[in-house]
Amino acid sequence: MKKILPFCLLAFLSVAILSCKPEEELPLPENVMESDAGLKFRLEWNTGSTPEKAIEEADLDLFLLIGHDTAGESAWYDFEETALKSFYADGTYILQIDAFKISKATHYTLHVSTGGGSQLKTFEGTFEAGDELSLNFMEVTKSGTRYSLRTLLDTEP
Repeated sequence: MKKILPFCLLAFLSVAILSCKPEEELPLPENVMESDAGLKFRLEWNTGSTPEKAIEEADLDLFLLIGHDTAGESAWYDFEETALKSFYADGTYILQIDAFKISKATHYTLHVSTGGGSQLKTFEGTFEAGDELSLNFMEVTKSGTRYSLRTLLDTEP
């Protein structure tokens, strides 16, 4: 009996210690990212010409909308960039691409990165010559420091 008591006590302590082991964090789904600094969206395009000529041959704008309000719009004079700042309210935002004066087939690339600048995702597509449209491209849901991306087109990251 005296030998069983220490063994039971040791077994009980081992079980207690092992059950207190912290759980491993599961990896985030591919469309979800964490960022303390918000997200940046950069839209670049190519018409087969130089970058300067591409800006003349295709005019694209980038907007971040929440409801019917503009939360951010690009202020660049070359390629377009906007941000979902970390201090913006939690909610669902729409990233909109407006295409104007598309005189040549235009291949675009949307880069999504953390506010600190590390690359996260890249999305690509094409506008045809003559296109003039507002394209609700992506839904971004912000919840604290967690951001979920959902493309609203048949475009894969």
